[in-house]
Amino acid sequence: MLSPLEIRPEETRPARFAIDSRKDFRHIVLCTALSPCDETLLLLVRQLALKGSFSQLTLLHACARTNQSAQQHEEQLHQMIEGLRSWGISASSCLIHGEPSSVILNFIRRNRVDLLLLGRQRSRLLERVHSCSIVESVLRSCVCPVLNAGPNVRTESLEHLDGPVIFATDFNDAAEDVVQLAALYARQRDARLHCIHVIPPVGKTADSATVRSIMSNTLNQLAVRSCTDQQEFSTGILQGVDVCQSIVQYAVTNSAQAIVLAIQDAHGWSHFFAPDLTHQVISAAPCPVITLSSQKLREL
Repeated sequence: MLSPLEIRPEETRPARFAIDSRKDFRHIVLCTALSPCDETLLLLVRQLALKGSFSQLTLLHACARTNQSAQQHEEQLHQMIEGLRSWGISASSCLIHGEPSSVILNFIRRNRVDLLLLGRQRSRLLERVHSCSIVESVLRSCVCPVLNAGPNVRTESLEHLDGPVIFATDFNDAAEDVVQLAALYARQRDARLHCIHVIPPVGKTADSATVRSIMSNTLNQLAVRSCTDQQEFSTGILQGVDVCQSIVQYAVTNSAQAIVLAIQDAHGWSHFFAPDLTHQVISAAPCPVITLSSQKLREL
């Protein structure tokens, strides 16, 4: 069960890295495939704009090779910019030829990007495998948070997602930075922050109660240090055999506005949030999934 916790201002402290839950995103990049999934990303941009969450927006499209469709792509980008302008949102566009993941990562590094938006649609098997390889490369190496709109994020239902922002953690070494990212996004969405951890089903023994109590207290401390004064949050320990299913079901039950988690190296405890599980959550979640690479955090 989730229970609200009192926030004590004297326990807050600044971020270790570049993420600060008291600041907004400034430069957002929407990575467009010029496909139907762009509609969902554009709506997410509009929601962020209504909250005044950014000051610069770039539409980025990577062409795998130079061909005669480049002009058509430029025209499509122009149409997207005009559509954004009709909402009162200013944007610029950038079309770069090259291998998509390299184009995206190089652009992010050179342009002080604070948030990258990626979409994924349902597609044929080979297209899906290719798309997943690009996304995995970006998620592992991106130096900024990535907001992923998976195939189950429906444009028509986005506006009805009015629940919490969920921070899901396995208590890895990036947890403190990622919960600050979650707190930032929750504040921008005027949402409550829910911090959760999934454990295997255990019996009602004294030892299992102690384990749950320790983990609950750890979640509490993470949230207290990361939330701004007066920001509401709750913590909960979930029991489930399938970590992905437990997280997604929790998001469905609570009409979550987003799930936030770290991408870990695929060894040891980090198998919980290794790329394969991350892709499962992104593919199954009915809400956006925001990821942050722990590998890149260590390099900052």
